[in-house]
Amino acid sequence: MVERCPLEAQRLGLEAYASDLNPVAVLINKAMIEIPPKFAGRPPVNPEARREQSLIAKPWRGAQGLAEDVRYYGRWMRDEAEKRIGHLYPKIEITAENG
Repeated sequence: MVERCPLEAQRLGLEAYASDLNPVAVLINKAMIEIPPKFAGRPPVNPEARREQSLIAKPWRGAQGLAEDVRYYGRWMRDEAEKRIGHLYPKIEITAENG
């Protein structure tokens, strides 16, 4: 189980530490506590954002730039997976009967 105490401590401006024996919990804590502050106030770095100068010039609060990059690269990975292995997963229409 992931404890919320380190995240709450960080939100209050305190130094936060966490540990766990479960590697998934460690990864979640790292993603929530360690990584976002490193990118605080920075613009996104994805190619789409770099082309759009107004995006780079605008002020980015907190981890908004990082969140924009995560969205961009998540879409990119989904699209690449669709191109490479999409033929293995036939498209279906979800209806009331099968949904």
